[in-house]
Amino acid sequence: MSAEQPVEQVEQVEVEETQSAHFAPRATFVGHNAAIESIEIDNEHNYLVSASRDKSALVWKLNRTQEQWATPFTRLIGHNHFVSDVSLSRDASHLLTSSWDSTLRLWDLSTRTTKKLFLGHKKDVLGVTFSPCNRRIISVGRDNQVKIWNILGENKAELQCSSWVTSVACAPMADETSPLVIAVGCWDGKVYIWSIEKEAKLIKEFKAHDGRCTSVDFTPDGKWVITGGSDRKVVMWLTENGAKTISFTAPSPVHAVAACPTQAWICAATYEGIAVWDIGAKQQIDLVQPNFKHEGKRNAGRTPDCTCLAWAADGSVLYSGYNDGSIRAWEVKSA
Repeated sequence: MSAEQPVEQVEQVEVEETQSAHFAPRATFVGHNAAIESIEIDNEHNYLVSASRDKSALVWKLNRTQEQWATPFTRLIGHNHFVSDVSLSRDASHLLTSSWDSTLRLWDLSTRTTKKLFLGHKKDVLGVTFSPCNRRIISVGRDNQVKIWNILGENKAELQCSSWVTSVACAPMADETSPLVIAVGCWDGKVYIWSIEKEAKLIKEFKAHDGRCTSVDFTPDGKWVITGGSDRKVVMWLTENGAKTISFTAPSPVHAVAACPTQAWICAATYEGIAVWDIGAKQQIDLVQPNFKHEGKRNAGRTPDCTCLAWAADGSVLYSGYNDGSIRAWEVKSA
């Protein structure tokens, strides 16, 4: 049965300085005992949600004080395999989770229980997101499918891809009458861009990476799709036609990409740390690497890998998740 699990005392780790030119470390907090797969921040910067390979999702209250940056609000238990992704509704009242158990769950955060169980994927579900208007839900998985659902859990459309679908993102919508535009990345390096109204129209299918496409995102204006891959490339593509615009090379394979909402920056989670590029200057401007005092019991003797990223909506703080179960908050330094 899906249920809220009481949240035990979590570890607040002493913050050490980093050599970053653009980010100041503000907090490190640990509430999971396995790798963080995904994190997301609500629009008001009050909550952070984390998905983990410990089969749980954890909702954190963001106090954002020096004494205690984050406190656990509730742990959501229900999946019987890794929780791969999370997505918050616009008003932060509901949460979507996806899992390697082939299901999605829609959680009511006021009652902290599963409101709807989504069945339909035949293999592991690797990504999920609300549409910007919150009327539709998009999920992707190892059955090579993109599924479009309504909030009642009814599967309204299925889109076929050439291999495992690793990631999904929605472009911002001008208003609720605008078509929904989505991008997905695949295990074989392909990217698909669709426009979805009553039916799905394929805008472009193209080979984006020599290796796996591990992550997709949109720029805040929706004009570009950003992709990251196991080939160390981070690439910008025009949403309207899939034309390649700019390509950057990361220091190691890319786990996740995230566009800054307020500055022309692209960030990538890599084995080496968080790589940051200035789009206008077309160059890397930072590699954010904490001096790890806490490496986690699962990673004794090695530096944890950065696995996922999420920006606060106002662009003031970048959050990063690691494969030792830790989460870090990085505040953008004043100019």
